[in-house]
Amino acid sequence: EAMKPALMSRFDNFERIFTANGKKFFIDDTPHACDFAVFHHLDLSKNLDKSLIEKFPKLLKFVDNISSLDSIATYLENRPSLLV
Repeated sequence: EAMKPALMSRFDNFERIFTANGKKFFIDDTPHACDFAVFHHLDLSKNLDKSLIEKFPKLLKFVDNISSLDSIATYLENRPSLLV
């Protein structure tokens, strides 16, 4: 619970970036290292509270765009479960 306000603030910042740039990823329509780093944190946030990211439609689309990349989709299907 203590992390939620900070996450919501960051998610809001990221949502504004996507609104402003109109691109598929942060820089352009090709994924870069920064996209994978942000994806990692957005994906992990679902373990805290799945509803957090649902308030940000552009971030949901971004996560879907990254998840749809062939190599990422294969990894996500086969990755080990997170230890909690």
